[in-house]
Amino acid sequence: MSQESKLTMGIFIFDRVEVLDFCGPFEVVFSVARSLGDPDESHGLFQAVTIAEEDRIITCSGELQVKPQATMKNCPGNDEKVF
Repeated sequence: MSQESKLTMGIFIFDRVEVLDFCGPFEVVFSVARSLGDPDESHGLFQAVTIAEEDRIITCSGELQVKPQATMKNCPGNDEKVF
């Protein structure tokens, strides 16, 4: 499946976000969706993008640091944003 035909899902992250709050849904939704796609396709049916308000490192609870892939102003055309 080409990148153009995949749904883009934006996952909003912010300072002090619980890691499980954005990684848990990612794992469940995307691992299940991946299993429904072409078994030979390594990327599945969706493309996930982490989004933050500003282009800077986000410090999650527990001090894990995550670099968002986009901001709310420059995020790719999302079909659905998961907040």
